[in-house]
Amino acid sequence: MAEACLTVDEQGSLKFPARLRRKYGLKPGTEVTVFDMGRCMVLTPGPSRTDDLVGEIEAQRKAAGLTVKDLLKGLDDVRRQVYEERYGTKR
Repeated sequence: MAEACLTVDEQGSLKFPARLRRKYGLKPGTEVTVFDMGRCMVLTPGPSRTDDLVGEIEAQRKAAGLTVKDLLKGLDDVRRQVYEERYGTKR
C-alpha cells in the first residue's frame, strides 16, 4: 500500500501526485467519493456506488433465503478468528 501526503489549499482543494492521478485516471473534473469512517477518510475515484452495492447484496441475501440475523449469527466468532490470526493472541 502506497502512502501520499496531500495538503489542502486555501480553496479546500487537494493536489494528487502524478503517479496517483495516472494510476486512478484522475483528470480535471473527475468525481471522487469520500467515505467518512469516523477516524479516517477513504477516497475512491468515481461516483458513489454504495446504494447500488447495498441493493445487490440485499437481492442476493433474499435469493439465498437468509435473514440479516442469519448473516450476523457467526460474526463474533469470525472477528475473533481474524483477530487471532492477525495478532496471534486472544483479546
